[in-house]
This record gives sequence, C-alpha cells and structure tokens, in this order.
Amino acid sequence: MAIIAATAAVGYGISRYFKIPVVAVLLVCGLVLGSLTEIPVEFLQSSMELGLAFLLFSMGIELSPERFANRSGTIFLMAITQISLVGLSAYGLAHLLGYDHNAGLLLSFAVASSSTLAVVRHLRNNGQMYEPFGRLVTGVLLIQDTIMLALLAFLPEGNDLHYFETGIYILLLGAASSLMHVIIVPFLVKKFAEDDEILLLLALAVLFIFLGMAHGLGLPLHLGAFAGGIALSAFPVNGLVRGQLFSVTHFFLAFFFVALGALIVFPSAGGLFTVLAFVILLFLITPPVVTFIGERSGISTRSSLESGLLLAQAGELSLAAALLFYQNGKIDPELFSIIALITVTTMTITPLLATDRTTYYMMHYRPGFRPGEEGPRLSGHILILGFGTVSRQILEMLKQTGREILIIDDDVQVVAQLRSQGLMAFAGDSRNNRQMLGTASLRSAHLVLSFARRLEDSIHVVRLARGGTAKVVVRVFDEPAAELIRKAGGIPINCLDSAVTEFINWFEGQTFSKPGSGLLPQSHPVQTA
Repeated sequence: MAIIAATAAVGYGISRYFKIPVVAVLLVCGLVLGSLTEIPVEFLQSSMELGLAFLLFSMGIELSPERFANRSGTIFLMAITQISLVGLSAYGLAHLLGYDHNAGLLLSFAVASSSTLAVVRHLRNNGQMYEPFGRLVTGVLLIQDTIMLALLAFLPEGNDLHYFETGIYILLLGAASSLMHVIIVPFLVKKFAEDDEILLLLALAVLFIFLGMAHGLGLPLHLGAFAGGIALSAFPVNGLVRGQLFSVTHFFLAFFFVALGALIVFPSAGGLFTVLAFVILLFLITPPVVTFIGERSGISTRSSLESGLLLAQAGELSLAAALLFYQNGKIDPELFSIIALITVTTMTITPLLATDRTTYYMMHYRPGFRPGEEGPRLSGHILILGFGTVSRQILEMLKQTGREILIIDDDVQVVAQLRSQGLMAFAGDSRNNRQMLGTASLRSAHLVLSFARRLEDSIHVVRLARGGTAKVVVRVFDEPAAELIRKAGGIPINCLDSAVTEFINWFEGQTFSKPGSGLLPQSHPVQTA
C-alpha cells in the first residue's frame, strides 16, 4: 500500500507540473511500478475493486435525475441509440478482427458507455456543468450507466441467481436508492449540515449500506456503489457531500489507476491494433449520432457537437466488466489489458479534443453551413452577432424600439429556430467572412451587439465598423478584455461587474429570516441579464 501510495503521489505531481491528464499519468506510473517490482495480483485486484466502488459512488453523486427532467425524451433516445449503434459496431469490428463471440460481446459492452469521471471533470473545469449542453451530457451518462450496470448484474459471475430474481433485486436496490434520495438523505443532511465530520460519516455510511445491500442480494458491488451515489445526488445534498468526500475518493481513485497500470501486460502488435481500431470506431460513430439526434430534437448544433465529442469515449464500466471477467478467469490478461488501454486512451484524448476550438471548426465544415449567405441590405437597424441566453432575454426589449433586427449566428440550428419564429436570421461567421458582415450592413447599423464567444472575434467586428454610424457594444467578462475593446473603439459591457452590482443592490434590500432557519431570503431575487 505504501508503494502504491508513493507512486500515485509521484503521478499527481507529474500531472500537475506538466499539465497532463492525471488518469494517463497514473496508469503509466502503474505500468512502470509493475515492471520494477512484483505485487500480488490478488492485492491489485482488491485495490481496483475498492477504488472502483468509490469511483462509481462519486459518479452517482454527480448524476442527479432532476437536472434534465425537461429533456428526458431526447436524452433517453440519445443514450439508447448511442449504446445500440456503438455496441453493434464494436461487436462487428471484433468479429472482423478474429475475436470469438464472448470476447466480442465483452468488447462491445466495454465501449458502449462513456466515462462519467472524465466528462464531469471536463465540465467542471470549464464551468459548463449547469449549461444546457452540460445537463444534456450528464443526463445521457445517467441513462447509460444505469442500463450498463443493470446489464452487468446479469453477466455470469458464478452465482445461482435467475434472471427474474436478479431483476427483482435490482428494482429493490433502485427503490431503496430513490427513497434515500427523496426523503431520508435530505432530512439527515439538513439536520447535520453544519457538522463536517457527521456529513462525511453520513456519506460513507450510505456507501457501505448500499454495498452491504448489493452483497446481501448477490448483486455486483459496483451496482450498490452507484445506487449509493444516486441517493446523495439531490441538490444541495450533492454539493455539501462532494466537498467532504473529495480527498477520500481521490485517494482511492489513485489506488485504482495505479493498480490498473500494474495489472496491465503490454499487448501484442495485434492487440495494439485492436486498441487503435476501437478508439477510431468511437470517434467515427458517437459524435455524428449524437449531433444528428440533438439537432433533430431542437438542440443547437454547437451543443450537439460538444455533447458528441465528450461522449466519444469508453468509460469506467468497461473496467468494471473487464475486472469481473478477469477475476473469474473468463478472459486472459491480454484482453483485459486491451480493454483497459481503450478506456484510458479515450478518457485521455476526448477532453483534449472536446474544446471550443474543435467544435468551432467542426461547425464550419459540416454540411449545410453557408457562411456567405446573402441577406437584405439594411440601414439604421440593430445587428446581433451571436445569439445566446442574453440575446434571448433582451430581444423583446429591442423589438420595442421599432427598428429592424438582424441576427447572425454560426449555428445553423439556432438560425433555423429563429427563422421559424419570424425573425431575420442568417448563418455566418463574423471572423472568417468579411462578405457576411458587409451583407449585414455593419457600418450603416444603428447598434451592433456582439456576443461572440471569442474576444478576438468581437475586436475584429469593432475594427470593421470604424468609419460608420454603428455603435458596437461588446459583452466581456473581465476588465482586461474591456480595455482591449475600448482601445479598438467599441463599448464594453462587463457582465461580471454588472451582475455583482445588481446582486449587492438586491441583497441589501432583503429581509432575511432568523439565523439558522435557512439560507434563502423571504422575497424572491430579481432575474438579471
């Protein structure tokens, strides 16, 4: 244990210093450790099983069902379609590569669901957890994980449970998790919210209660750990508990990935080709499928593409299935290593590809994007560049001015929705297409509102508008960006400053209830754009 802990510490240090994804570094450290010293296989498997329990527990805490209630149909369709298409394609690819039926089923199971750990970490690091696309992705993850964990319970693992009994036991575990989620846990957390030690003990107690239930019912412990996490996933319970469990879960996650690396044997050339083939398969199928379903369901092209890129990876459940079969002697060390390498490779690559820049280029090279689309010649109008949440909130106010409103956005799905509402909207890219801004009569506009996602795009617009009648107002989020806009000749609106000022003004005028009775004021807060 000391050797693994020291190796994990070194791995975390390397990851922080060189800014490399920690999962990949821990795995490599485990590989090095396994080549330098001999650690009992039973100990490594036990470390992985305990680490996997905490991993699935922390996954469940992040996947609150309440986050995506308004898009449950789209999310369910997206999750089922992705699992089905990826699973069938993976089984066919395994057959082409010469694997037998059982190995093909395990490989298809391994890549069918995405990594909740990598996706949630990416969303949190980029502040996108509560954006519409973040809710969409976490909803798909919840459906995927629930389905795959239920299927995992039916995989042969040496017990005598019949399928009917297993199904009943899974329903009982789910009912207990729902009861804890809705009634018991919120009551206990509210009662002990100010005692950190009790909150930590409460969270660990929930985990081990569900592990005990799964063990008693003959179900995989992974299913019990996930159900325990779902029991703690309600807001604001998850936020309070997450902080208490952060150190504990990361300690066991470090053990998990180092032990995984030490268990891996370097595959043959054919095994490495299999890893590469399945990684490519995931990126060829998942983003197009998710994007197609998302757009047909009314979700913007940008959000659909970002969701597809994030979901294009194998997840922790593939490691759970591989470990289960490996412990029961049903697969050899090489197939176990192949599945582990597919999972870790995609978990490492996907967050690097699922960036705003990648999405930007994919949007502009997808079929149907016409950056040079001709629009009417206008003068004295209001031009909106980039249509998002703020634009939607102020649109009615702008209509009251009586001026014509022209909207340009690089998301063809957003443009289609605006046109269906009778608005004048065109697909275009303000940075890479000067013709579009000329068509939009940029210099002759009365007012230009730039909500571009990139500051350089807005600066480009401000410079092009020089010499005309248009006042260019740009949304920014900090003072350095505001200063750049002023130097270019635009009018910056610092949303962060405006939001803080509005909040302080509202806060000073509230009458709060007596101390200890709650955190919310008696009156409702104003909505600020």
